[in-house]
Amino acid sequence: MIYSYAKVDRPLHAGFVDALPYLVALVELDEQPELRILTNLVDVAEGTTLSCGMAVEVVYEQRGAVTLPQFRLSEEIR
Repeated sequence: MIYSYAKVDRPLHAGFVDALPYLVALVELDEQPELRILTNLVDVAEGTTLSCGMAVEVVYEQRGAVTLPQFRLSEEIR
């Protein structure tokens, strides 16, 4: 679930200029309460109202040799 989130609209690193704006979320895992992961929140439609407590699911993005876990809103919400 979303524990906290923020919309980033200024590049904090040159590598993210083309990705603006993007969402950063602190996600708490159902499987391990109180374990929180700082991650990107992806595939959120423009105009979607986010709130803490919303259910999310993990998706994986391949970036070269690295696989990044990221999260999107659960299918039941989308």
